[in-house]
Amino acid sequence: MNDHLLEVNQLKDEFLANTSHELRTPLNSIIGFLTLLTEGYYDNEEEMRLFTKNALESSRHLLSVINDILDISKIEAGTMDTHIEKVYAEELIEEIQSLFEMQAEQKGLVLKCSTKNPPLFAAADIQKIRQVLINLVGNAIKFTPEGTVNLMAEPKNGKIQFTVRDTGIGIPRDKLDRVFQKFIQVDGSATRRYGGTGLGLAISKHLVEMMGGRIDVR
Repeated sequence: MNDHLLEVNQLKDEFLANTSHELRTPLNSIIGFLTLLTEGYYDNEEEMRLFTKNALESSRHLLSVINDILDISKIEAGTMDTHIEKVYAEELIEEIQSLFEMQAEQKGLVLKCSTKNPPLFAAADIQKIRQVLINLVGNAIKFTPEGTVNLMAEPKNGKIQFTVRDTGIGIPRDKLDRVFQKFIQVDGSATRRYGGTGLGLAISKHLVEMMGGRIDVR
């Protein structure tokens, strides 16, 4: 038990150190680019747009990190709730594709999104399903240097099964059972290389289970 507590505390310390870095990096970037803009340190309109774009991208990354922290806090406090409504899988799939097709194209990846046997619908919280799929597809694109990322929705045992497959770097078999745990990062070096808090999968698991679903990885 003591060894387990020590491990948890160590993981929390590593998580806090990593999250601190994840917060400071985009914030410093935003301050830097906005300073260049307000001081007029740009040669032409094209460079001004580039600085603005970089500040905006850093802002979005910062918001993503903050949202993860807030979500995990709500989960820990038991204050997160659901709003159940009728959700159509094909509409959600199309939305995810439109969100990520540019990002995938910029990396030279093929993004394939499809729905089997439409129309498919379920009673669920669309915001939470969207958040989970954004996390999974975003991770797939982030950790896939070349090849394809596939997102499919299909009927299975009276429910909808969403599947994300990619040709990315993969996860060691002996680490598969740890990927959904809080404060666990399967590969610290990979996390530092690619960025992120490491909370996304833990949050996704909780959101899926709140709606009576199940999530796993192979």
